[in-house]
Order: sequence, then structure tokens, then C-alpha cells
Amino acid sequence: MRLNHESILPLIRAAFWLLAAFVAAMAWLPVRNPALTEQHPDKTNHIAAFLVLSIVLYHARYVSVYQAAMALFGYGIFIEAVQQMLPYRSFSTGDILANGIGILGGYLIVGTGRLITAALSRI
Repeated sequence: MRLNHESILPLIRAAFWLLAAFVAAMAWLPVRNPALTEQHPDKTNHIAAFLVLSIVLYHARYVSVYQAAMALFGYGIFIEAVQQMLPYRSFSTGDILANGIGILGGYLIVGTGRLITAALSRI
């Protein structure tokens, strides 16, 4: 049996929701080992998380790229707003900016991949 995008679409969508829940959990749970988080700068984690979320959301085919980017950006703001209410976390506009960079990076990767695939298909 050959797998195509449509046959694995439910798995991609499930992966997106699991990743989104994981990102929220990581953002809202207390940090148990601060030394561990110092090894990987916080902004790098935000960029990586939202880069992966944007790529998976693109492949989940829920909405347009623009709508997906806006939804993810809003999700990042929501995460920060919840952190503001937690005594052991804080709101950071730098985190929101890092989320946006990750989203942009994810869609740049997707766009580049589509261009390369289209070019190779013409050979």
C-alpha cells in the first residue's frame, strides 16, 4: 500500500494538536531544573516550537497559510497571557517575537520545499 498525503492526514492533524498541547504544557508548567533551561536559550525554544507547529499545521490542511500563521501567532499571545497569570512565569514580548520568527521560518521552509519539488518535477 502506497501512502499519500490524504491517507495520513488524520495522523498529521492529531500530531498538530498533540504538539500544540505539548507547547502549552512546556510554557505553563513550572521549571524544575533551571540549569537545564539555561543550556538552551528560551527564545531558541520558542522559535523551534513555532517553526515545527507551523510546518505541521501547513500539512494538516485546515486553513490557508495566512490564516494558519495568524492563528499560531494568536496562540503564542494566548500562551503568554496565561503565563502572566502564573506566579512562576511571566509575559514576554520577546517570546511573542520569537514565536513569530518561528512561524515565518516554518512557512519559508515549506515554501522552499514546494519550489524545489516543483522544479524537480519538471526535470
